Amino acid sequence: MTRAERRQEWEARIAAADYRASGQSAKDWCASNNLKPGQLWYQLSRDSSGKTGPAMQKTKWLPVEVRGESICPI
Repeated sequence: MTRAERRQEWEARIAAADYRASGQSAKDWCASNNLKPGQLWYQLSRDSSGKTGPAMQKTKWLPVEVRGESICPI
């Protein structure tokens, strides 16, 4: 199985028709699908649909301007 085929398989597993719609905990879903929870969490972290929750959102950097003298004694 190629990398692209594995990726498509995981996308199908995670899609609304499977894990997310099952209502099961990750542990129970993985047990019923003969998978390790770590495999599911890894694939969820790579999920590009944006449905992974706030913990998986991209970091946003903001500009910071520092004025005045440093208060750090080093």
